[in-house]
Amino acid sequence: MKPNRIRIQNLYMALTALFAGLLCTCCKGRSSEKSVKLLENDCMISKVLSSNDIGLVEGLYAANGDSIGCNIVLLDFHDEKSYSFFNTENENKITRFGKIGHGAKEIPIGCTGYMTDSSFVAFSDELHCITEYNLKNINYEHTQVYKYNLEDTQFTQIIPLDSLSYIGMGTYKDEYQYVLFDKKNNVRDYAFHLYNYNNPEFNSFHKFLSNQGRLTRHPTEQKFAAVVYNSRNIDFFEVINDSISCIKSSRELSPNYECVTWNGCNRVVPAKDAIVGFIDVCANQDYVFALYSESEFADGDDKSERILVYRWDGVLCADLTLPDKANYIAATDDMLFIVSETSDNRYMLKGYGTSLLI
Repeated sequence: MKPNRIRIQNLYMALTALFAGLLCTCCKGRSSEKSVKLLENDCMISKVLSSNDIGLVEGLYAANGDSIGCNIVLLDFHDEKSYSFFNTENENKITRFGKIGHGAKEIPIGCTGYMTDSSFVAFSDELHCITEYNLKNINYEHTQVYKYNLEDTQFTQIIPLDSLSYIGMGTYKDEYQYVLFDKKNNVRDYAFHLYNYNNPEFNSFHKFLSNQGRLTRHPTEQKFAAVVYNSRNIDFFEVINDSISCIKSSRELSPNYECVTWNGCNRVVPAKDAIVGFIDVCANQDYVFALYSESEFADGDDKSERILVYRWDGVLCADLTLPDKANYIAATDDMLFIVSETSDNRYMLKGYGTSLLI
């Protein structure tokens, strides 16, 4: 072999090795999620909820108990009240609260909320009110009611930032997804464009309906995560010096809706190939858990056995598969809870230790 050909071959081999090394380095820097399949015997808490005490479950919330177990709130309006409250160590002792109505000490049906270790905060965008219940003394009708009056806003969820301010998810000025506002009705900041903010086919109501979703927050820090239904869009952000700052916005697949306006009524209808996408989201100190389904919306199954787990920097770190399909999820420091339906149309509450998940 001639010397010049040898030099060319050696150079080629050196460049190939260098490229391979760089490629390996890049691959090591990428996030790669861990696949985890949970088994029935991984379940640490498994309780069938009495059909006599529990209505149709539309939401699940969890927080650390005072000394034992975890406190659970179910959104299950029946018996003229909205919520069921119990501890996992004594699920037979269920307290009902949140009287349904439009009176001074009542809330409309279907109010979602946010749970802390000591309180449950419900909101109604219909009445523009935020109601706080003290879970230490659940017999009170409510402990505090705040009325808000903001222009150009429609909220799908509100979570307290601190004692004086809130983060709202929904639409603001038909363009933005998140709003920071205070109890004096001052909008202090807003951020993140709606995925369809510049689409002329969507009017103000269509934009609100197509951007419904779920919002959660870090238990102690001013960090938030939010998902949009019928999509694979998830946002992570934090509040720093009264400003909403993006941590990461991952909008891999936006909702696919058709706008309908008929006889003065506005609707959005999922397209035939629309997916169920994100169903629910919750968080603890370390992770954000998002219930997710790739199934088509047309199949009519809005439950899933799949949970995507993210770090608070927005990086996907695990893909969990549950033994059963979950309707809703909730998390505490040490436990991930799910609510699922049994074959005899009752509800099952299951809890998994978070140390098993990652």
